[in-house]
Amino acid sequence: MKHSNLLIVLIITMVSLSANAMAEASSELDLQPGENADFWHPQETIAISFPDSQIQQLNQTIIVELDSIDISAMLETTSKGIGFTPLQPLSPGQHELRVVEYSEQGDIEELGYWSIEIRQSSLIQDYQLIANTQAIVNYRINDSNIDAPEPDRVHTQAVSQIGFTTNSGKWRTSGQFDLYYDSLTANRIDNRPTNNNDFLFTVGNDTVEAKLGHQSMAVTSMIMDSFVRRGVSLESKLPSINSRVSGFSLSSPNIVGFGNGLGISNSQQRVEGATFDSSPFAEEPRSLYITGTWLKGRSMSNDPFIATLDPAQLSGIESEAWSFSSESLLLENRLRIRAEYAKTDYDFDISDSLKSDEDDAYSFLVTYSDVVDSSIAWNVGASSQKIGTFFRSIANQSLPSDKQINKFFAGTQWSTFGLQTTIERQKDNVEKIEILPRINTDLTSLAFNWSPQVENFDAWYGAPNFSLTTNYQSQLQTFTPTNFQFAETNNDINNWQLSSQFSYQSNSWGLALTTTDFTDYSLLQSNSETLSVDLFASFIFGEESGISLSPVISFNNSEDTTNQIKSKSISYALQSAMSIIPRELDTSLSINWNANEVGNNLADGDNLAAMFAINWILREAKVNQFGISLNLSSSYNEFNDNLITLNSSETQQSYLSVTITFPYHAGQANE
Repeated sequence: MKHSNLLIVLIITMVSLSANAMAEASSELDLQPGENADFWHPQETIAISFPDSQIQQLNQTIIVELDSIDISAMLETTSKGIGFTPLQPLSPGQHELRVVEYSEQGDIEELGYWSIEIRQSSLIQDYQLIANTQAIVNYRINDSNIDAPEPDRVHTQAVSQIGFTTNSGKWRTSGQFDLYYDSLTANRIDNRPTNNNDFLFTVGNDTVEAKLGHQSMAVTSMIMDSFVRRGVSLESKLPSINSRVSGFSLSSPNIVGFGNGLGISNSQQRVEGATFDSSPFAEEPRSLYITGTWLKGRSMSNDPFIATLDPAQLSGIESEAWSFSSESLLLENRLRIRAEYAKTDYDFDISDSLKSDEDDAYSFLVTYSDVVDSSIAWNVGASSQKIGTFFRSIANQSLPSDKQINKFFAGTQWSTFGLQTTIERQKDNVEKIEILPRINTDLTSLAFNWSPQVENFDAWYGAPNFSLTTNYQSQLQTFTPTNFQFAETNNDINNWQLSSQFSYQSNSWGLALTTTDFTDYSLLQSNSETLSVDLFASFIFGEESGISLSPVISFNNSEDTTNQIKSKSISYALQSAMSIIPRELDTSLSINWNANEVGNNLADGDNLAAMFAINWILREAKVNQFGISLNLSSSYNEFNDNLITLNSSETQQSYLSVTITFPYHAGQANE
């Protein structure tokens, strides 16, 4: 019994000593501090102190992982222990470093784990600076018969596109702008040889962001669409309700150049407003998305519908508008429903002597799309849009006024067959203004395509593609005011196009046939019939020489059936290129010849235009390494007028150009 107790005490003692030894060894396995207490630089050595007993097991049963990648073979002994020096800079942010031991029985034990942060400095986690600069000097070697005044023989241009991003971990900044130089006075803005086009600077964090420069607000509506202007904006995110709210002040006209600053100093050329968008259901954000936009501003405009009494009293068009829309994606995103209502208050009189006009507009869209048996995809939808007679917004000048548009569309894609059709009706004067005529415009389109699958590209037809499109438009005046002095609108246009293309491994060719018939039943315009045939191809010969040829032949015949006047034209075009020394010396040739003839001796002539260029890359441009190339080009243009020979002309110009390109890149900010 005494021997048994002694054995137990001995075993416990050995286990305790072993555990203490392991704890002592484990305590020696530690991450050593770098140059900074809280982070490491992208290419700084990361060192771990290892016990001597475990160093022998590296690359055998003990491995070191960085972001789950084994880096044991790249470790080296340093003064601080076992170190890893990245061959390429590590990306900024958090990284995982682990030391793992594999036993003979297949067990895995984690001996050490650390989360390390990679930063550029204590202030900046990461940054990136990109500047692509190109300078071109053109020297006109010779010329003949160019128009007076003769341009400068030497023309120098330079452009530099600069962009940067920085990230401190909490705050992010970015910027992009361009600089350009032009030696020709006629090409300058504000008479400055060096100037700027677009630019945009942003600064923000996870909840707020400010922008300065050319920008477009995130929402698209009936009162603001494709409105990219210079100005300032501030956006705030509201995560608690999954929403955003923005305020902006933008220039009403599109401006460029240093001289305009931020573009909002002129109160007569400024648009201010706010936007709001929200997805109130966080778990299903696509089930409901609502947006609201309000804006107010002034703009000096050359709109022909704007009245003015005294140019000295011009103060700009004043406009106020608001819009509200909602959109839902339901039934697993197959059903889309969108509705919008908008209202404007627009002052058509820039002399401010007349009051503004209020009007409204709405739009509604519903679509449904689905895939059946993973082989048939189909879609169907309808939309309705009504824009009042006086509905107009400074921030969406392209929206037609005084229209009611109803549209139905449907389509399907079945294996290699595709079909899409659209039926649309546009009605004028939806507000029924009795002094104006009302016109209905009907539009119908049908598009069919077929791309049969082939296994052998060597057949004469290669991989074919066929398409047929037809468009029909009919306009009919449904209401004519009393004492209306003009002929009533009543016409239709019928257009058909049949095209085919045959592709091979590297070559292709195709044929397109187009017919257009215009008939005016009110005899206001001449009736016409047009037939066009286009034959095109693309050939590549040899992989090393890189010779490419792209010929195009076009025939066009049209007839004014009202006046019995026929016209025809034919044109030939050839684009070719050849690489003499790959990536170093190449040439290009472009030839275009077309002839036009109109009956009754109205026109009869032809034109030949040709351009040849040879480009020699003396030094290839790479990141942080400038490149230089020489270009010799010559252009020739000959016009022959067979009816009035004095109109005939012949010109020629040849240039020698030097192009210097320097792409600069610093930092490694995450995109």
